[in-house]
Amino acid sequence: MGVCSVTAQKFWMVGTCTVILLLALVIALLWPTLALRYLVYPKLKLTNGTLNYDNWKETPIPMYLEIYLFNWTNSDEIHNRSVKPNFVEMGPYVFHEKHIRTNISWSDDSTTVDFYQKRVWHFEPELSNGSLDDEITNINPLVASVGYASRNLDSLTRLMINALFIHDLAPLFKTKKVRELLFDGYDDELLDVLEANHDPKFPKIPFHRMGWFVERNNSETYDGKFRMFTGTDEITKLGNLQLWNGNSTTGLYSNSCSIVRGTSGELWPPIENHEKPEISIFAPDICRTIDLKYDSDFTKLGINGYKWIVDDSVFDNGDKYPEKKCFCSADEKLCPDLKPGVFNASSCKYSSPAFISFPHFYLADSTYLEDITGLKPNKTLHEFSIALEPQTGIPLSINAALQINILIKPWSGIFAFDNVPELFVPTLWFKQVANLTPELADQAKLAVMVPLLGVWIGYGLLGLGLLIAVSALSCYIYRWRNSEDEEDGQDVPILDE
Repeated sequence: MGVCSVTAQKFWMVGTCTVILLLALVIALLWPTLALRYLVYPKLKLTNGTLNYDNWKETPIPMYLEIYLFNWTNSDEIHNRSVKPNFVEMGPYVFHEKHIRTNISWSDDSTTVDFYQKRVWHFEPELSNGSLDDEITNINPLVASVGYASRNLDSLTRLMINALFIHDLAPLFKTKKVRELLFDGYDDELLDVLEANHDPKFPKIPFHRMGWFVERNNSETYDGKFRMFTGTDEITKLGNLQLWNGNSTTGLYSNSCSIVRGTSGELWPPIENHEKPEISIFAPDICRTIDLKYDSDFTKLGINGYKWIVDDSVFDNGDKYPEKKCFCSADEKLCPDLKPGVFNASSCKYSSPAFISFPHFYLADSTYLEDITGLKPNKTLHEFSIALEPQTGIPLSINAALQINILIKPWSGIFAFDNVPELFVPTLWFKQVANLTPELADQAKLAVMVPLLGVWIGYGLLGLGLLIAVSALSCYIYRWRNSEDEEDGQDVPILDE
């Protein structure tokens, strides 16, 4: 009876340990994947009424637009080739930015959603270095646009343009207040002339006032209409754009460069299997996609993530990266002479001579800085970067920085541009900044902890199983040694005196 009892106890202990260890192993190995698939991902999918939908519809992360304007301090020396143009950076002029999605409509199967995006800006004087009444002198972008368009005009039309310059309707430089240059705008007689002109070769500016951000504040339509994947059928598609203004391509560039791809910058899919792939963001301001590459691990408010940055391939024109050749503008006469680091956005910006770079020509060919003074590219200040929590795609930090440059040169037959240097004039650069708040950090931490919870439980069960196994083994050894002692005691003979 005793032998059977001991054997039963041994069997029970071994069986219990085996079950606990197997359960611990299964939970530790399978729980993270199952938790993400059935607990976390359903919360990330964009469906009406979910927290993710509310956060997307009106972005809760505080965003700011920092704008820096370049003041051309020696513009009166424009025709003196021995004097380099000098620029002084003014600002930042900081605006609180809010994104609101409007006219939202879902596809029949809810796999995509159509929407417009309204951006709202409010000036933040306490965060700014300067006043909206600061005065800035720089190139007149409208005159530069007319000069740029003149390369495709006949001699008679060029004479008409020169008449405008003679009557002082179109000065080469403008000195305006910051508020006028940005959102308020200003009247321009040349703009009235262009509106009345029906020659398709002239630039058509769809605004009644001049200004870099005029008619954009509170506009629902300026950024265009988007169609985005909701992630309901495939979570890896979440946030990625399918169409922009009803098309899968921009129609402005050739081959793959014209494809609408990437996210709008705020809703990102989770990254599976701890991979660190290239990520992409579609920027409607320049009608194209910007690709970012993994740079380093990143931590914000106790949440671990990855940081992606741009490199010199983004605004290469095929010089160093042949696959970027398709981003060259349709203006084939100009494109071959464009050095790396500056992107011809004229086809996106009403045929104006707008060229995009990173601030202070960061990552651009050194020749852009050789003809001017006052700019100093700095990786810390001017880098374009995005940091994400990989399991949820929650943005931890966004620093999206771009610079607008205007091309001037001696355009044939246009007197105002006689003897001016060929120059990419830096006009302004801006940085969109967003950082995770403590409230959203708590939500992110909860989502990140769910997959880890099962691992901790698995390790706990594993420890319990090992504890039982050690205890059982100890008991077995103790009993085995006691039984040996008893047997040894029985073998010793008892001697009578």
